[in-house]
Amino acid sequence: MTMNEQILADIQSMKSELKTSLANAEHGTAVDISKIPDRLSQLHGKVAELEISERGSLVEGFEELLALLDDLSKEIQKNYEDVSLHIKMLDG
Repeated sequence: MTMNEQILADIQSMKSELKTSLANAEHGTAVDISKIPDRLSQLHGKVAELEISERGSLVEGFEELLALLDDLSKEIQKNYEDVSLHIKMLDG
């Protein structure tokens, strides 16, 4: 497996995990996002080591990761706002 293929596989794996996290968040299940920044940073470092001509499909994969991360962030924010509203209603 080439470095490019390995990075692409890592990106696909992370996309799958983010999709699962998004589905869990949509169902109100707790989601652990603590390792996401480090994993993104590691992937970015690997991509940065490649020649510019080899980055094409990887950049597209990163854009998809960022879109999923944005969706996950919005869902977590929505859940936070819902919980916050319920707490305020209880406090009366």
